[in-house]
Amino acid sequence: MLQYILIIVLVLALFARITGKSSDKTLFGIAVVILILYCALRDGFLYPDIQNYYDYFNHNNSDIDFEENFNLGYSLLNRICRGISPSFQFLLSVISIIIIYLYSKAIKNYSPNIWFSLILFILINYYPSFFLLRQYLAMGVYLFSIKYIIKREPVNFGICMLIAVSFHTTATI
Repeated sequence: MLQYILIIVLVLALFARITGKSSDKTLFGIAVVILILYCALRDGFLYPDIQNYYDYFNHNNSDIDFEENFNLGYSLLNRICRGISPSFQFLLSVISIIIIYLYSKAIKNYSPNIWFSLILFILINYYPSFFLLRQYLAMGVYLFSIKYIIKREPVNFGICMLIAVSFHTTATI
């Protein structure tokens, strides 16, 4: 099924190329919405590591000590989503929206060829974002922070990096 997503995006890219620049952003937005929907509505239990996230989502207030494995930002996001809905699928949907939105925003803002970049994202990063949730949240926040590097705003960049580290410690690298 994942190959159909690539085919749909390729068709949208071809259609955008044929119709011209005026429809480029609209079709790009449609492609991003399709990516978000596919990722948000996936069966999370088909992928590795999801069981750990599920156990943490359901047993956060129990005797099981998960806190050493999950950083503060992810724990906060988990609690907020669990407060809104007891559905683990809701958490997966929120994470999908955040990750794909931040990646697509970076592509739209900084890529000279947004369709080629989106296709590269699908080929390289889209599938792993289904199950490497905290890592991809941290990378999405990092991509968002690039604008602060360009504008030379170290305080805002530092805040973004603290948020990224709050999702996954490897963001310090």
